[in-house]
Amino acid sequence: MPKRSQNNRFEVARVLERAILTGQFRPGDHLPEMRIAQELGVSQASVREALQDLEGLGLVLKYPNRGSVVTQLSGDDLAHIYQIRRELEPLACGLAATHVTPDGLAELHRCVAAMGAAGEAADFGAFSEADVRFHRLLWRSQPNRFLEKSLLAVCLPLFAFDLIRRHATPHVDFAHTVRQHQLIVNTVRLRDPERAARLMRRMVGRWLRQDMADYAFLQENEASAPLPDKPSLAFLRRPFDSTHILPIKSTPASFR
Repeated sequence: MPKRSQNNRFEVARVLERAILTGQFRPGDHLPEMRIAQELGVSQASVREALQDLEGLGLVLKYPNRGSVVTQLSGDDLAHIYQIRRELEPLACGLAATHVTPDGLAELHRCVAAMGAAGEAADFGAFSEADVRFHRLLWRSQPNRFLEKSLLAVCLPLFAFDLIRRHATPHVDFAHTVRQHQLIVNTVRLRDPERAARLMRRMVGRWLRQDMADYAFLQENEASAPLPDKPSLAFLRRPFDSTHILPIKSTPASFR
């Protein structure tokens, strides 16, 4: 990779993003800054900044004295995240029902349309991006900025982990998920905050049950699959496809 100081962090972020989403790095894998910098021919500072961008997207978690690792959540983690999400997202949806603008509603419709098109094409990456964009737009459509920040902190690792685990072998009912999101938009348009909040609470409960079932299914498949042999990071030097799933350069912390 050419050493271009202004662009290195974004190029490194995209290379690492692709490596994570294609399974070259698995959930829980350590991401050694120095070795990655050596493989890509960039400074360690560029790698550190790229990892910060990926942390903002939820793809990477950083621990004191351990460094950065690919996001990994346990079944208990999923249950705990949903315990909080089930309280906060219905509140956000109810507030959005009385504050969303006509432009905001139109954008929510576009997100659902994008999900539908991606689902028909079986493009899980594009589907997931539109899905996350939908939720982030819904959260921004209500006036409580602290609520929005809380949902981002709680849900980004959930969304990212879901994308990491499913990207190679998607296990999704695209059409059903699109219908669920269209129902949310239709309900928000009615300007009835209590009805919107009730619907979202039901939806989050269904998503929890589905995610836990999918988690068990994926865990079983992963347990029977051989672990990849990665004696080096040479795979990072392979020709890089410039297309990417997440909008790293334009909005570093806006996965959805």
